[in-house]
Amino acid sequence: MSIIQTFLYTLREKLVERREKDTERLERTLKWREKTSKWHHQFDTCFKSNDPPHTTIQQTLSEASTNEHWTALQAALDVEQESEMSVVIDGLDSVQDYRYDFLNKVHEFIQHLLRRTPKTKILLTSRLQVDLEAAFSDLPCIEYDKERKECLASLRFSNSRVGKISEEHQGSLEWIWTNDQCQKWLETDASRLLYLQGKPGSGKSTLTKYFANHLLERQPNVKSAIVATFFYSWREGEAQRSHYSMLRSILYAILDQHEAFFYHCFQREYRCQLQEGGGGGLVGWDYSSLKRLLSSLRYHTVPERFYLIIDAVDESDYSDRREILDLLLRTWSETKTCVVKTFVASRPVVTLERRISEFHSFIRLQDETQLDILNLAN
Repeated sequence: MSIIQTFLYTLREKLVERREKDTERLERTLKWREKTSKWHHQFDTCFKSNDPPHTTIQQTLSEASTNEHWTALQAALDVEQESEMSVVIDGLDSVQDYRYDFLNKVHEFIQHLLRRTPKTKILLTSRLQVDLEAAFSDLPCIEYDKERKECLASLRFSNSRVGKISEEHQGSLEWIWTNDQCQKWLETDASRLLYLQGKPGSGKSTLTKYFANHLLERQPNVKSAIVATFFYSWREGEAQRSHYSMLRSILYAILDQHEAFFYHCFQREYRCQLQEGGGGGLVGWDYSSLKRLLSSLRYHTVPERFYLIIDAVDESDYSDRREILDLLLRTWSETKTCVVKTFVASRPVVTLERRISEFHSFIRLQDETQLDILNLAN
C-alpha cells in the first residue's frame, strides 16, 4: 500500500461522501455509479461490510493497483464537471516514501481536475522545499509569512544610541525589582504607565537598558511578553531624536515578536502604503500610518502583554513631543483585551511634569541611588 494509493483512495471517498449527502441529485448519482469500474464499485461498498474498518481498508488498498485507484477517481470526477469543488491537500512536505512519484501523481491529478472540472479551487500547502517548489512551479505560489517579513524590512531602523550606553556596575541596579512603584507597575494585570525621572548624568539610560535587557528573565509572569524599546538621542542626529524613528522601532519589535499583530490591522495598512508607493520596493511609511498602527493596540483582540520602554524623552523632537505623549497615554487607557505597559525615562521636562498625575508609578532616580553611590565610594 503506497502513499499514492492512499491519496487517490481518500479523494475518491470524499467524492462518494459528498455525492451520497446530496439527495436532490439522486438520479445523477445512479448514473455516476454505473460509470465506475468494478474497483470503484468495490471501494464504494467497502464500508458496508461487517469487517472492522481498518481491516477492510487495508485489504482493499492492498488488492488494488495505483492505476485502478486512478481509474476509480477519474470516473468519480467525470460527473462533477459542472459542480463547484474545493480540494485542500495539506502537508505535502511530510511525504517521504515514493516522494518523487507521489508529487508527479498529485501534479497529474491537479491538471486533470482543472481540465475536467473548471470550477474547482485547489489549495496545496507545505513547508518551503526545493523539490516541491520545482514540482509545482507552474502553479501560483504564496510563501508563508513572506509579506510580514517584507513589512518588517520596511520598518527596520538602527537605534544607534543603545549600543553606546554604559553597562551597570555589578549588582548596582538590583533595587529596581523590589522598588514599590516598579512592583506595582509590573504586577497589575492592567495597562499602566511608569515615569522614571532623573537629573542629567544620574544613570537613567543605564537603568533603562538594564531593565529592558533583564525584564523577561527577572519576571516569570512576563516571559511570553513582547518587549519593544527605543532610546532617543539628541547628539546622535535628527533620525535618533525623531518620533517617526521611535514608532518604526517600536512597531518593528512588536511585529517581529508577535506574528498575529500583522493580521490585526498591520496587513491592511501595509498594503495601502505599498499601493500608494507604486507597488515596488520597500514601503516609505507615512507618519500618520505609524501612529494609527501603534494606537490600534487598543483594539487588539489577543490577550498579550506589551512592554514599551522609551528612554530619554527629553532628547526627542520637541515639535510633536506632546502629540506622541498623548498617543502613549491614549493607547494604555483604552486597551480592551491586551495589556500595554509603558516605561518612560526622562529628565524633568514640562511636557511630562504637567501630566505626572496621569502616571500610575513614579520613580525619582536620585532618591533611589544614594545607597548605590555610597557603595561605589566605599
